[in-house]
Amino acid sequence: MEQGAQQQAFVEELANAQFDLMAYISMMVGNKADARDVLQETNRMLWAKASDYDFARPFLPWARAFAHYEALRFRKTRQRDRLVFTDGVFETLSEDYLAAPEPVDRRLGWLDECVDRLADTQKELIRAKYFERLSVLQITARLGCSPASVVSLLYRIRQALARCIEGHRKREEASCL
Repeated sequence: MEQGAQQQAFVEELANAQFDLMAYISMMVGNKADARDVLQETNRMLWAKASDYDFARPFLPWARAFAHYEALRFRKTRQRDRLVFTDGVFETLSEDYLAAPEPVDRRLGWLDECVDRLADTQKELIRAKYFERLSVLQITARLGCSPASVVSLLYRIRQALARCIEGHRKREEASCL
């Protein structure tokens, strides 16, 4: 693979791993703001080591190893804080998370399926709010409707998505019985 293609593939792998890395780091450090800082440092380290990545191997376990060490490093700087996990708890949480990351992946897959079932106008609202990160006022300007109707529509869409995902979960539980 040529260098430009490798760099593009690495960027895609890194972008696709952000949700999982954030979930893992959040669990390890226990604070969302701190987790964002650790994720940023993890991303910096991953980018610095991009040339070491072997594309024949899965990206996520490799990236999680960096996240793990960055979380450890972060913990060492915070040892004087009152609410820091002991090393044993930290390692147990890490092992449990790494042993079974699939449920997050399944739920994301379910979410994709549920979003695909939405009407095009509902998908556009989701895209504007959560991917483009537009404010309600910006969305109302784009769509030409009232802020109250945008808020109401977003609420109903979130409820429909939650019901859809719950339906997937119940079907999976029933199939395991």
